[in-house]
Amino acid sequence: MKKRILLSLLCAAALVLCAGCGSSTDGGSGSGESSSSQVEEKTSFGVGETYEGDGVKITLNKVEENEGTQYLKPDKGNTFIVCEFTVENGSDKELLISAASFDAYADDEAISLSISASYE
Repeated sequence: MKKRILLSLLCAAALVLCAGCGSSTDGGSGSGESSSSQVEEKTSFGVGETYEGDGVKITLNKVEENEGTQYLKPDKGNTFIVCEFTVENGSDKELLISAASFDAYADDEAISLSISASYE
């Protein structure tokens, strides 16, 4: 259960990152359509699924548990969760994406992200 929550929250963090890169358009058509009538955007993605927006595609390739290395191990009773993403930038803008670009959560609690943990 913890893995699913963490995975969902990591995907949501990736979406927030991409949403910040986008621009808003209202179409200016004067149709009087309210934004509440728009289709709700998907906010959770599983392995193999791709988020697309503003010319950027982010795919979650795999999620694995990891016991750490000789020098970097999780606390007793815990495990590292490693998420592998592919990011394709089809936009005109440069993107800077790193492990520091994401927020991680487990059981609705923020987790501190050690940058060193992401560079095994």
